[in-house]
Amino acid sequence: MQYDQAQLLAPDRVLAGARTVNDEISILYGILRRMDCGARAVGRTGAGGHASS
Repeated sequence: MQYDQAQLLAPDRVLAGARTVNDEISILYGILRRMDCGARAVGRTGAGGHASS
């Protein structure tokens, strides 16, 4: 069964719950990505994250 077929068969209550969970996971993913990119930026510019001129 394909994902879109499952959506047609799943009750609205299940889809609403899945949507909520997906939204929360997306927020967490964004936070982790920003943390990861921030850690990389600090590593590139040296301790403290300040770029040298």
